Amino acid sequence: MWRFKTLSVGDPERDPHEVEFFNLTGMSEVFVREFIQNTLDAKCDSCSIIRITFDKTSKEKAKIFFSDLENHLIATNFYLSELEKDEVPFITIEDFGTSGLDGATGEGGERPDGKNNFYNFWWYEGKSEKTGKERGRWGLGKTTFHIASKIRSFWGLTVRKDDNRKLLMGKALLKTHKINSDTVTYNGYFTDEAYKPYTDENILKQFTECFALLRDGEPGLSLVIPFPHSEITPTEILKSIMIHYFYPILNGTLEILLRYDDKEEELNSNNFIKVASEQNWEGTSWENISVKDLLDFVNEARQKKDLTELKINNPESPEITAESFRDQLDSLREKFNSGEIVSLRIPVQIKEVNKENTDSFFDIFIQKKKDNSSADEYYVRSGITITDIKKITGFPVRSLFIAEDEAVAKFLGDAETPAHTNWNERTEGFAEKYEHARRKLRFVTKGVSSVLNYIYLPPKELKKDFLKDIFYVNVEPENEKDEEEDTSGKSKTDILGPKPKKYHLTRIDGGFRLTKSKNEIEPPLEVRITCAFDTRKGNPFKNYELYDFNLGDSEFVMISNGCTINHRNENKIEIMINNKEFEFEVTGFDKMRDLIIDVKELD
Repeated sequence: MWRFKTLSVGDPERDPHEVEFFNLTGMSEVFVREFIQNTLDAKCDSCSIIRITFDKTSKEKAKIFFSDLENHLIATNFYLSELEKDEVPFITIEDFGTSGLDGATGEGGERPDGKNNFYNFWWYEGKSEKTGKERGRWGLGKTTFHIASKIRSFWGLTVRKDDNRKLLMGKALLKTHKINSDTVTYNGYFTDEAYKPYTDENILKQFTECFALLRDGEPGLSLVIPFPHSEITPTEILKSIMIHYFYPILNGTLEILLRYDDKEEELNSNNFIKVASEQNWEGTSWENISVKDLLDFVNEARQKKDLTELKINNPESPEITAESFRDQLDSLREKFNSGEIVSLRIPVQIKEVNKENTDSFFDIFIQKKKDNSSADEYYVRSGITITDIKKITGFPVRSLFIAEDEAVAKFLGDAETPAHTNWNERTEGFAEKYEHARRKLRFVTKGVSSVLNYIYLPPKELKKDFLKDIFYVNVEPENEKDEEEDTSGKSKTDILGPKPKKYHLTRIDGGFRLTKSKNEIEPPLEVRITCAFDTRKGNPFKNYELYDFNLGDSEFVMISNGCTINHRNENKIEIMINNKEFEFEVTGFDKMRDLIIDVKELD
């Protein structure tokens, strides 16, 4: 039966909002990312297999597994008219070649500490025991299995490799609600007496047959999502898997079997490129790229064995310089410009607070495109693609970043956002856990752009308008008398033109210079300068992250004449202009990024 505990005096009432952490591009994306993360973490064979089934079962066969859940759905407004129909649609997703949900189960009332996958999966919320190369950190990801269901409920059957036990449970994540006169918890469980998992062979067999499980005693985990949202389709599932897990599939450590409408589709290292090339990628992050060229590049890159290892002179404050390439810079440039893949291993020292230094590394692969299209860049940690990192926009290259070594994978995992789509130095607890955490994270995330700064040589021909949308110079009318006037006596410039700017902004190597324009200014005048790197989508200033740069750091050199710096931090500088003739110069920005500058006067 489904069990919801009655609230006592002093117990808080709660409506879960974890769904907000997983506002990605689609439910299919959220769903497959989380399950496959767990699969790769629990992998015990050289290759894990995911089997996904879209099917329907009769309401009569499934009624034992819904039992009294319907009353709780009605009380929380999650009841569906579909529950009255004769069929129950569902998705079953299963992994093979894994250890299953092992560890302590919590039977007998104990609350085990440490890494106990079964207990943590069912009973922990917002808490995770994952470390090292494991992909989840926040303990929120399993919420996605509730989100995938219109009734916010799912079941899980696991066969455990460590003791060969077969255990079945279910969980609903609804709202605090009333049943009769009792107020009950927002979360409920499908369990045997005393909240123990079901182990009865007859119930397990009935569950397996009802929901078309392929598991036949093999270790692993099978999840069943009843009444899945309509946007979770076989096609969307397949595309999401390709985008987020192309690397382990091409690497031969992950295979997919998709069953729907009496069809079966396989996805593995042998057919991945062909299947991916045949998809319609409109509306996805792969919409505007040559998928085959990208995957051919990744496939070739992952097989590279002769990586050039760079030299980092100061591990505590790492930086890629010309010396890092030793005497190989010219040969690497030649290789890159000829269209070959440049394969580099970059060392980095990771030090947790009160622990010893650990030598680690990450690998990057860079190839110059034959055409002049914008950059394709991909960042992979422990098999999962971190999709929201963009560091080299505007350059005709393909790049692949791989972090598989234990120490750096753990470091980056601790910096990940809840949905595992970005690395952020402001992630809770990250900066406190590691020495020089922010500095090291910037070094790692800027690895590709730092290398490009040395091996990518721009075309020799002059492109006069290359930066016209980023840096501009105000041009004053040479002869105001020549301006065309309308009948009101006002020039068209007065009516339609922008307000004359008081400042002249020019680009310099690694930064910018601000001076006055021809228009007069009246000192003293305080202005705020806001900086950001250009982005493909959205407002660059809103998309600014601290790991892009921090103007408060010593790496930025600021020279001022006729003005003083009042404040500098994150992406803002406030200066006081004291003289009409002034000059303010800032250098230290990544030379491979397009810089956007906004200047505003302060009251």
